[in-house]
Amino acid sequence: MRPVQLVLLLFVQFSNKDMLSTQAQILTSASDSVRQYKHLALSNGLKALIIADPAADKSAAALDVKIGCAVDPRPYYGLAHFLEHMLFMGTEKYPSENEYSEYISNNGGMNNAYTSLTNTNYHFDCSTEGFEGALDRFAQFFIAPILNPGSIEREMKAVDSEYNQSLQSDAWRFYSLLQHAVAVDGSVLNRFNCGNEKSLKQDDIYEQLKKLHQTWYSSNIMQLCVTGNHTLEELENWVTSMFAPVPNKDITIPIFDTKDAPNFNESSMGKLLRFVPVKDKDILTIYWPSLPYSQLDYRSQPLKYFSHLFGHEGANSLLSYLKGEGLAMELSAYSDHEIWAVSQFTVDITLTKKGLQEYERVVAAVFRYAQVIREAGAQEWVFEENRQVGEIEFQFADKEEPMDYVVKLASKMQTFQSEEDLKHLLRHLHVVDVFDAPKINETAALLADYRNTAIFLRSKQFDGKTDKKDPWYGTDYSIEPYSEGLKQIMSSPQGEIKVGFPPRNTLLPKDLSVLPKSEEDSKEPRLVKEWAGDSEVWFQKDDKFDRPKAIVNLKVYPSKGILQQLGMTSEGRTIAEVWAASIKEYLREFIYMAQMASLELEISVLHDAIAFQFSGFNDSLFAFVTEAFELINKFSTLSEEELAPIFNSVKEKLVQEWHNFYYEQSYRQAAAYFETLIMSPSFEKKTLKQHLESLTLSSFHSLTFKKHWNLQSRLIWFIHGNIGKDQAIGLVDKARGLILSTDTPTSKDALADVRPVALTPGSWHRYEKPLEDKDNENSCLVAYFEGGAYLGIDQIKKKLIHQVVMQYLEEPTFNQLRTIEQLGYVVYSRRCTYRGIVSAQFIIQSPKESCEYIVNSLNSFLAATKEKVQAFTEEEFQTQIEAVMVQVAEKDYNLRIEDKRQWEEIATTHTYVFDRQEKEIEALKLLTLDDFKEHFNSLFFSPNSTKRLDFELTSVKHAEKQTEWTTKNVENQLGQTHINPTLRKDVNVSVQTFKKGQALHADVYKANFASN
Repeated sequence: MRPVQLVLLLFVQFSNKDMLSTQAQILTSASDSVRQYKHLALSNGLKALIIADPAADKSAAALDVKIGCAVDPRPYYGLAHFLEHMLFMGTEKYPSENEYSEYISNNGGMNNAYTSLTNTNYHFDCSTEGFEGALDRFAQFFIAPILNPGSIEREMKAVDSEYNQSLQSDAWRFYSLLQHAVAVDGSVLNRFNCGNEKSLKQDDIYEQLKKLHQTWYSSNIMQLCVTGNHTLEELENWVTSMFAPVPNKDITIPIFDTKDAPNFNESSMGKLLRFVPVKDKDILTIYWPSLPYSQLDYRSQPLKYFSHLFGHEGANSLLSYLKGEGLAMELSAYSDHEIWAVSQFTVDITLTKKGLQEYERVVAAVFRYAQVIREAGAQEWVFEENRQVGEIEFQFADKEEPMDYVVKLASKMQTFQSEEDLKHLLRHLHVVDVFDAPKINETAALLADYRNTAIFLRSKQFDGKTDKKDPWYGTDYSIEPYSEGLKQIMSSPQGEIKVGFPPRNTLLPKDLSVLPKSEEDSKEPRLVKEWAGDSEVWFQKDDKFDRPKAIVNLKVYPSKGILQQLGMTSEGRTIAEVWAASIKEYLREFIYMAQMASLELEISVLHDAIAFQFSGFNDSLFAFVTEAFELINKFSTLSEEELAPIFNSVKEKLVQEWHNFYYEQSYRQAAAYFETLIMSPSFEKKTLKQHLESLTLSSFHSLTFKKHWNLQSRLIWFIHGNIGKDQAIGLVDKARGLILSTDTPTSKDALADVRPVALTPGSWHRYEKPLEDKDNENSCLVAYFEGGAYLGIDQIKKKLIHQVVMQYLEEPTFNQLRTIEQLGYVVYSRRCTYRGIVSAQFIIQSPKESCEYIVNSLNSFLAATKEKVQAFTEEEFQTQIEAVMVQVAEKDYNLRIEDKRQWEEIATTHTYVFDRQEKEIEALKLLTLDDFKEHFNSLFFSPNSTKRLDFELTSVKHAEKQTEWTTKNVENQLGQTHINPTLRKDVNVSVQTFKKGQALHADVYKANFASN
């Protein structure tokens, strides 16, 4: 075994003339030994962490400003968020509105930003070669933004569209109620964060934007993190030269919750607030808003101890008790430290209908558990178990995407600023070091005191029974002081309940050694074992990531008879979903204990198979796999009486989920609807819900599928990671005995067909559906252009030229339809694949315009783009090739990403092209400008090959406009052959009828499987 060195200390010295002279240490793990870290303190006060990563193929940067919505001047609510948008609209050095975004896109990257109450974070990634130019454009945001007055009205609409999208979010509605119904009037929290046209359309808004940037965007409250495949010296030179000009106003970071101006006081707490949500989901929230801990308590984090205990889902847990009483479906507990001076603690409980009626019992259980924790005193073994897991996770943390990594670090650097803080920056992303018993005991007493709380109860049952309305989100609510009865329940919860501390975790890994290099190492998976035609085992020992981790993938292909109950019919699909959810519920306590030991189990019911994935530290992974299948077998033998609480809980939860699908954001609904329209078999949530409502416990218990899901099964395994071949085969040999029946396995050609619709060349169909949520103002268009089955080796060039076309369209789509035309907040184009058929999609959600208006805008955009494509130069084409090369050549950052790619080749597409990346890199070099133009025209503008299907999800608000624009578009078609190469046909039948009337593509995945 290769020994693991646990800790490396990287000594950092500062010497550049643009930096302050200082010295610090960055504590890293041995698994992170390839990267070099250096912390810089620039002369203007800006702090930067630079990370040289010789293994990276992308570079990334994030800059965090320690101010956010909390500094919005009244009544300019949303100003900080608006400023975030405006910084993308050009700078003095790079004045073009989309210069930054276009440069990032042309260099294979992406960019984004977010504004919270106390932070604003800007970030991007791109190619290694383009990083210097991208970083220079990025730095200008903070040096000399134009804040172009000509962009103000358009970007204000973008903010307003973002606000309109959030109107259907119960999370945003809850937060607004917290701000306006509970927080102290005039306090920092008592504001409207997002902003909209109403709050921002002020005569002096331009002056206010400039003032906010000039006042608060100061280098001394900025934290920058950059990473890339560059030397430390290169990164240091770029950072110091580009960011030293950021002005330093020498401001002090505001502390937003003090004794003089608290966000909450005695009069604002002790309240019960009932409100009507968008979704039909009953949730009880108990909120402790002002606990006396700041972000600087990072070494002890007392609230993390309580998040662990209250949120536990194993034996003795609060959730298990509430589920056993039929009162709850889900529970989460978490803390928040966004406001520097204080912390917040929240317990969210999703209630059953019984739980809503008896919510005081649920409240009593929470406070009884708080009492149990307080009476027991701080338990060091609980802390130590969490510390041990955190230490292991730190030592063997998976490498992240570069942009995700820098965003996280730049934000954390706002807290970790002293030399001692910086030393532990990376470690304290995972580890809590100090067991502070007095603080834990103090916190336990505070959590057991109802006077420190506010309670929120949300339910559709309160509709028509409230007397107040939220000023920004329109949420109906009522608020009242706690009743004497409720106070009594919380202060002296009576009765014994079966809750306590969780059992000690037996799944924690002990052997964390990494296997030495050997002949078993392979760059790709190998088929190492087959059993009597029923099982094949693929294996790949990790030779790249050096973590003591592994992944066990399994697909179970059951008999054709079982498949009829699995997903080929809507009734079967419903039963399969109930079965999978019931298995997870039966295994819930076991799975949660595994999660606490960094082990994961995913169970997915597909149309043609049941998929399992086990992952985590290999030392305990095999025991986890075998015990899971032993429990699944026990589930199959449960009596009807034993099954009843599981079935009833799952049924209520799934009925609720499928009902609430119709209250999701429009673009999410539209994407899911579209898949139902294009895939066979695929079924609407409404249909599944109807079947589930009529499904009884007795009928489910008696089903063959429930008892014999593994009948005549065929198994495909892929074991991947820090394990040997013999270990892998041994695991499968044992697990087969737990899974397989003795019957002859199903032949490959008897497996289910899953087939996408094959649109007729030269066709254009339109399918319209009204939004069921009458309060949702956002219409959404999904415009689909069918491509082809670009899977095989001989199709790689076609797949790549399609990728180049879609890469080119990405930034212009956003710039024209969102930035310039302001159709809505959600605007994007993407490559999509439906069972091997690679295609193009445009998804556009609008609170302002109807789908038919959007169709007209999209057509005009594509027509204008066609002219640009025809005029494309070789240099412009090579820019797009280079951008796609960055994407194609991107390395796998961790075992999970590599595993997903390899498992797809083995058990999804069944193509087994494990060196696809190398082949695509070579094929990309052979593409020509003519290939690009031909594919663009064939995909979008050929009367002989273009295959288009528009799905339009229309809001009630846009119904009249939709009718007007439908008429206009029909009238205009004959005269717009440059835009519409073929006449459109409206589909006025059900989804299933539409699919029956269309040809279907062959199931290329099944064909590949059967031929191997």
